[in-house]
Amino acid sequence: MRTKILISICICLLLALGGIATASTTWVANTVGNWDVAGNWSGGVPNASSTSIGSGTCTLNTADGNCAGLQMGYAASQNGTLLIEPGAVLSDFKAGTTTMFSLSKISGAIGVVTQDGGSVYVSGGGAGELQLSSADGAIGVYTLNGGTLNTEVLNKGSTTRNGTFNANGGTLIIHSKIDKFGLANAGNAGSNGFTLSGTVLEPNGIGVVGTIAVGSSNATDFIGSSGGLDFDISGDTTNDKVTNKGNCTLSSSVALSISFLGSYGPTTPSTSWTLWDCAPTYSGSGLPTLSVPAGYSTSEFSLGWTTVGADTDLVLTYIPEPTTLVLLGLVALGLIRRRRS
Repeated sequence: MRTKILISICICLLLALGGIATASTTWVANTVGNWDVAGNWSGGVPNASSTSIGSGTCTLNTADGNCAGLQMGYAASQNGTLLIEPGAVLSDFKAGTTTMFSLSKISGAIGVVTQDGGSVYVSGGGAGELQLSSADGAIGVYTLNGGTLNTEVLNKGSTTRNGTFNANGGTLIIHSKIDKFGLANAGNAGSNGFTLSGTVLEPNGIGVVGTIAVGSSNATDFIGSSGGLDFDISGDTTNDKVTNKGNCTLSSSVALSISFLGSYGPTTPSTSWTLWDCAPTYSGSGLPTLSVPAGYSTSEFSLGWTTVGADTDLVLTYIPEPTTLVLLGLVALGLIRRRRS
C-alpha cells in the first residue's frame, strides 16, 4: 500500500513539473510569445535552468521568471528580444558560481532587452553580471524605462564593443561596479561613457552602505544628465560612495537624495562625507540638486568638488545654522548639568 502511495506521489510530481525546465531550455517561438508558456521553449518554462533566447520576441509578464545564466544572441544572425512588463520578476541566479546574463553572445547577433517595469535580479554564488556585448561584432541593447534592475556588475563587455545601456527611468541598483563604457572623448568606436538620463542610481541597495566603482579594469566617464542619485549615510564616516576611474559630469537636473539610516543624524559641525571620488588625472564637474532628510534644511549642507590629494572628490559637509548650533549647545549643557547633579 505504501509503495502504491509513493508511486502515485511521484507521478503527480512528474506531471506537475512537466512544463518546467530543470536543465537547459531554448526559446523556440520565433515570433512573439510569453515566457510562461511551456510550448515556447525547447525544454519547458525555465526554472533555475540555463536559458537561451536566440530569435523572436519573449514577453515576461509574470512574477516567476527564473533562470540560471540567461543568454541572448548565442548564434550569428540571431535577433532576440526580451520585453519585461510592469509587475514581472526575472531572477537570474546560478549557485556557487558567477551568473552571466549576456545580451549578445556571438558576433553578428543582436540581443535587445526593454524593461518597462517589474524587477530584474542578476546575482550568483560568486557574483552576478549583466554583460551587454560578449564578443566583437555582437550588439546588445538594454533599455531601462521603469521598475528596478538589481545587479552586482553592469559591464559593457569592452570599450570598443557595441553595447548600449539606456538609463531612461526606473531604479538601477549596483552592488559592485559599472565598467568598460569608456571615456566620452576617447575617440574609440563605442567608447562614450555611461549616461544617466532619467534613471535613479542606488549604490548597494536601499538602506545598505558601501562603495561601488564606475570604471575598474578600464576607465569609464559618468555623465549624469537627468535622473537621480540616492546615497545612504549611517555615520560620521560611513556612507555610500562611488569611486570613479574616469571623469564625472553632473547636471543640476540630477536629483541627489541623501538618507540618514537608523537613528543617525549629524551633530558635529563640519562633518563631511566623500560621495564621489575621481581618481588622479580625472575630474568632476557640475552639481546635482540636493535634497536632505526631513528635519534638515539644504542650507545646513554644502556640496562641492574639491581636490583631496591627487583626487577630485564630491564632498558633502554639514554646516548647521546658528539656531541649530544654539540648540545643540543647550542640549550639551543640559547633559553636563545632569551629570554634575
